[in-house]
Amino acid sequence: MLFAMSAAVFAQVDNPEELFEAAKNDLQEENYENAVRLLERCVELDEESADAHHELAHAYSGSLEYERALEAFTRAITLEPENERHHSCKGKLLLGLEQYDQAVEVLKKTVELAPEKAGPCHDLAHAYEGMEKYEDALEWFEKAIKLDSDSERHRKCHAKCKYAFKMWKEKKNASAGSGKKADKKEKAKEKEKNSAQKEKKPPVEKNESEGPSGLIPEIKDRLGKADRQLEQSPLLRLVIIIGAFLVIAGLTVFLVKLIQQSKNETVE
Repeated sequence: MLFAMSAAVFAQVDNPEELFEAAKNDLQEENYENAVRLLERCVELDEESADAHHELAHAYSGSLEYERALEAFTRAITLEPENERHHSCKGKLLLGLEQYDQAVEVLKKTVELAPEKAGPCHDLAHAYEGMEKYEDALEWFEKAIKLDSDSERHRKCHAKCKYAFKMWKEKKNASAGSGKKADKKEKAKEKEKNSAQKEKKPPVEKNESEGPSGLIPEIKDRLGKADRQLEQSPLLRLVIIIGAFLVIAGLTVFLVKLIQQSKNETVE
């Protein structure tokens, strides 16, 4: 019945006021598709009607055409930039779409245009809450409470925001603590690894020319120690020299006797 009435009104394309009223009835009945048809025709006939663009935005939103709804609200704001209603409705739609940063900008203007109203303060608080700017959110909830102290809604949302802020801080602190613990563990592992590398002796490289038993390095090591001992003890060096002289003298006497004995045997 209502759809038939709207269709009949739609036929009177030369009367935007009647189209507008019929569309408002469709909006109240949530007949968004027909409301869109009527309001689109209405703004076609009267492009400068901010109210028609505003209601068309609601019709688009009801039809889940959110981008077109935002465009219609923007057009209404352009036509009536000082009308806080257009800003407020666009801000609420942005809130519902979780576009919090844009919602903040629009709702700031709403508060500026209607500083005596608690609703825009409340909505702005929710936008800041969505951005996890809890201190700003709490501030605007408190302003809403001051402007409308009888509203239980402002107090409940303020309490929920305060609790969310508390949980957010605890989570952030826990995350920071976990990060510090992880850094400490990593540093301890690195320190332990470096200590192990220092304590570990490097393997002795084996030269094949030294033989399988590695005697040559051992002999060299002993000779080196003997040289160091000789350098440190002059007396020991003197004893060794005398001993070497006696050995050489003994060998010389032995060789002389051996040569004489050999000559005697040859003569005989």
